[in-house]
Amino acid sequence: MPVPIPRRPPRRRVRLPFLLATALGLALAAPPPARAHQLHFRHADGAWRLVRGHPGTDAATPVRDAVAVRLWIATPDTLLPLGAVSPDSAVVPDDRLPAAAVGLAAAVDWGVWTKTPDGAVHAPPDAVADPLESWRSRETVLQLLGPRPLPPLLGRGLEIRPLTPPERWRTGHKIRVRVTGDGRPAAGVPVAYDERVRGATGGDGALNIRLRRPGWQVIAASRRRPPDDRGVADLETATLVFPLEVKP
Repeated sequence: MPVPIPRRPPRRRVRLPFLLATALGLALAAPPPARAHQLHFRHADGAWRLVRGHPGTDAATPVRDAVAVRLWIATPDTLLPLGAVSPDSAVVPDDRLPAAAVGLAAAVDWGVWTKTPDGAVHAPPDAVADPLESWRSRETVLQLLGPRPLPPLLGRGLEIRPLTPPERWRTGHKIRVRVTGDGRPAAGVPVAYDERVRGATGGDGALNIRLRRPGWQVIAASRRRPPDDRGVADLETATLVFPLEVKP
């Protein structure tokens, strides 16, 4: 009787976070699940929790698949570090927010991902069979708590900040945003609003975005850097989240 050959268990398939779709500058071409995971802070039970999902909706997932997470409380003058936290406990209680707080910020390292014929796996290219391409994904997010003074930059990784003062934000009007890389203007970076790429930044890292509706606004910028010696590209995404009320 022939001896049965044990079959290798199938690889675990995963959904790409929203940052991977925008980092390629192809948000519209990505499947819907890839665009549905926008990094933001969600308020519930007296605390702000870092999650993925659509701001203002009930659907959200934790950031458990992240490799590293760091949090900050934003004030007009500085970013107060809360340090590295577990992806399962990326939470800022209300009582930790000082009176001067204007927002929350996070830097997330998603680690190395590799695309294979069976989908994307959370592993480096030398750990999977038939690797097609690999990338390390990192993301920053700044969530403003309202039309308050704007905080300074972290000065690390890709970031996005509004240049237009908050008192001039209006539905149907344009605001100007600037994308920076390690504190310097980043040119030629695709910027998406409402999950659609609206253009790329100019030489000064800036771009105009029209605010098309009230409610939570999500503006994301992404860039991809060439692969390193291991064949792993660097994908960075910066997300800006803020509420917009209807104004006359």
